[in-house]
Amino acid sequence: MIEQLLQQLRFDFKALPLLTKGESKEIRLLTPRIALARLLPTVYSFTHRRYGIAPGTDAVRARFSADLFRAMASAPGDRHIAHAFLGLVETEDGPLLAEHVVEPGNIEVRVKRYHIGSPVHRYRFVEDHPTAGGGAPLEKWQRFDQPLVCFDWRHPLTDAGGTALADEPLPDDYAAIWLDDLPRAKRLARDTFLWIEQLFASRGLRLIDICFFIDRTGRVIFGEISPDCMRVRSAASDQAEALDKDEWRSGGEAADVLERYQRLQAIIFGERAALRAA
Repeated sequence: MIEQLLQQLRFDFKALPLLTKGESKEIRLLTPRIALARLLPTVYSFTHRRYGIAPGTDAVRARFSADLFRAMASAPGDRHIAHAFLGLVETEDGPLLAEHVVEPGNIEVRVKRYHIGSPVHRYRFVEDHPTAGGGAPLEKWQRFDQPLVCFDWRHPLTDAGGTALADEPLPDDYAAIWLDDLPRAKRLARDTFLWIEQLFASRGLRLIDICFFIDRTGRVIFGEISPDCMRVRSAASDQAEALDKDEWRSGGEAADVLERYQRLQAIIFGERAALRAA
């Protein structure tokens, strides 16, 4: 009902009060309690030092996010996932994500099902050390029994001198300085991952890892959940086809990234959804 009402409104997005603008999105206030986010077609990898524009990915990301939140609301299963999503609004400026206004903080939440990505680069020589209980050393692409929830302190792309900056991992005790309810935030992140993982598995895909934003209360997921925020593969291996930003990380062109995002949209939500996102 709220989404239908929002879709009937007429407004000039650029004339609305600016809440914030970053590298990947511009957010303006429709009302003091409702924000509209216009995603930007940027694509970035710190590890591989690649930044660029991938035209069309902004629309796919917005519509993928909307489809995912709608599916989450209509078929939650045994998990209650609180999120800020209100609807998708089509405008001349492109599709806009409408959300409840939340207090965002500066923390990003990562959930990992496999030992891959940044930890492989950060945690060196793990092959020389047994795991807890006398277990075998951790190996690349090893699957964790339970998804691991990690927190990152977010940085801009560069410092004042132009040096590239990476987000920094935060121990739980540090993250709790900025999150009102850290245990609840971890449960929310894990439950959301498990819900999406189950959806993707039903389509024959593996959800490798994902990034979320959770508000400062630790109770609400907000922002996009799209191919730009996750690793998705046909199998858990380097050789498996990636339907995510790994195409960019490995040297692919912007058009290749868009094609992967659209293909993931079609696999998860159907060809009609993919055509709508094109």
